[in-house]
Amino acid sequence: MRMNEQLTLRLVVSDFLDRYVSALDQNRLESWADLFAEDALYEIVSKENCDAGLPIPLVRCKGARMVRDRVLSLRHANIYEMPVYRHLLSGLQCEVVDGTGPIDFSASFVVVNTTPVGETSIYLAGCYKARLSRVDDDLRIERMTAIYDTAKVPTLLAFPV
Repeated sequence: MRMNEQLTLRLVVSDFLDRYVSALDQNRLESWADLFAEDALYEIVSKENCDAGLPIPLVRCKGARMVRDRVLSLRHANIYEMPVYRHLLSGLQCEVVDGTGPIDFSASFVVVNTTPVGETSIYLAGCYKARLSRVDDDLRIERMTAIYDTAKVPTLLAFPV
């Protein structure tokens, strides 16, 4: 892949990731759910499990309908203190599969949480490993795995990462 093609790909994926984390940070969960392909897979899993080859994630949504159902439950069924998250991203790596196919990417993330009383702390750190597909001049998530670095489950992991 030529330099200008690689830069364009990086810009397109970076823009997509900005939309992804912006939707989460601004509590626009319905917009976040719209980023998933109908047959998408969304998982949150510990690095410890990934390293050990253990396949059971903490959160798993198979298909966009399940992602939307999670949003509905967060809006109407679950009781929790509303988080204020800010995602910070770095280390974006991306490549097109088979030259013209889907796009695989990875990126590191840190999520900070600010409580209603104004305390800010690191909530979660880890990396995304994902595959995007092209749909009607836009991108959709085929697979998104958020791998968090600690074996300790953060409190209130109700919200997507």
